Amino acid sequence: MLAGDLAGPRVTGHVPTAVSSAGGPLNQIVVTFDEAIDAGTFTGGDVVLKDPLGTTISPVTVTPVTGSGNTQFALAFADQNLRGTYRLTVGPDVRDS
Repeated sequence: MLAGDLAGPRVTGHVPTAVSSAGGPLNQIVVTFDEAIDAGTFTGGDVVLKDPLGTTISPVTVTPVTGSGNTQFALAFADQNLRGTYRLTVGPDVRDS
């Protein structure tokens, strides 16, 4: 019988989910995981962020949110003013602690 976490961590949410037309610019997204993450396994290389035109936004800096127990991380990047849907992919080699 196997014991342990075989599924690995999953992103359960992020903020902001939208930016009002009067808001902006977008320059940070905070992602929340379902369990604590080994912060050493989560870097900007584990993040792909694309603007509404499909252009990859780089670099992305990953920082643990203080007091979150490594379940929340701030993803920081250059100011984005383009309105529309942004696409965020995290992983695949982000590990739980």
